Amino acid sequence: MIQYHNNIPFCILQQEEENISINFKAIAGFLESIEPQLMSIPNDTSTAYKADDMSARFNRWNIFYVPEPILIPVFTLIKIGWKQLNDELTLLGKEPLWIHAHGNLHRKDQKLGYHAHKYPILGYVGISSEGSNTNFYTGENEDTKISIPNKNGQLVITLGTIPHDTDVWNKNYPRCSIAFNLMTRNELFLDNPPVFPFYV
Repeated sequence: MIQYHNNIPFCILQQEEENISINFKAIAGFLESIEPQLMSIPNDTSTAYKADDMSARFNRWNIFYVPEPILIPVFTLIKIGWKQLNDELTLLGKEPLWIHAHGNLHRKDQKLGYHAHKYPILGYVGISSEGSNTNFYTGENEDTKISIPNKNGQLVITLGTIPHDTDVWNKNYPRCSIAFNLMTRNELFLDNPPVFPFYV
């Protein structure tokens, strides 16, 4: 479903609407299992996101490079949501697109810090994130806050350059999501993330 908040378009789509079933427990376990390896990679301090966590290493990997079948329903949901959004708004027309995607993992008292992306489209799928919001900041001074309640299996896609963060996580288990960027040929070398063709 396409919704507008402060004139900003959001595609907000639940997995159940498309008869998709994401194995949340398996994906959360997968993210926890690869966290030590990712955290051993030096943080790229030249990017806009400054925290020293898995999210900060977003441009060092692409979660869909991993030959893991549990990720297929997530990718399928992203494809469906993007088609809905682009069919309604023709944001990027028929231009070829590439996707970069990564996992986020935050523990109690942590959060995804305030940042913005360099890419035209951003999105995320909640894996273990219910009980928190993702907050977008719009308006001339970025002082109009739009809070989107997180739900497991919920896809959100919107304009990539909108600053955003999350609430501080207050659960005793990790908050997990899969985030992604869609980009045209013009953005392929910004931060040099590993990508592959998404729409041709």
